[in-house]
Amino acid sequence: MTTLNNRRQLQSEATRHSPAPWVIDPELPGDVRDDSNEPVSWGADPAGPALIAAAPTHLADLITALEQIERIREVHKAETVHAITGYDCCIEDCDHEGECPTEPIEVCAECNRIAKESYRYFGENGLGNVLYPCPTIRILDGNE
Repeated sequence: MTTLNNRRQLQSEATRHSPAPWVIDPELPGDVRDDSNEPVSWGADPAGPALIAAAPTHLADLITALEQIERIREVHKAETVHAITGYDCCIEDCDHEGECPTEPIEVCAECNRIAKESYRYFGENGLGNVLYPCPTIRILDGNE
């Protein structure tokens, strides 16, 4: 997984050698130059220079997207809750006096928060909809 430090290093490397903006040389369509008119790349493929010239912008967009994904992961993090897991306890047909025993279960903090806010009796019928990893994290991990 890409971390914030990796992205900062990537961003630094992308701009260190030849800072943007890069442009296609109008006189030599196979060349890409930086804003000080120094060559960045030479090539005969007409599609290559356009891609190279756009690289700093695409890289900045990619870094922004990765930072947004990191923020989603921070919000949809695992949280441990204690829940009644025994069937008899769940249907209130147990012999426990006082509180029924609970077990720790990992849920998605954000999904659990939303579920509790939107339905005050959430959790009485189980926590299956908010177990961690939630669908959001499974999609980011490529498992959905």
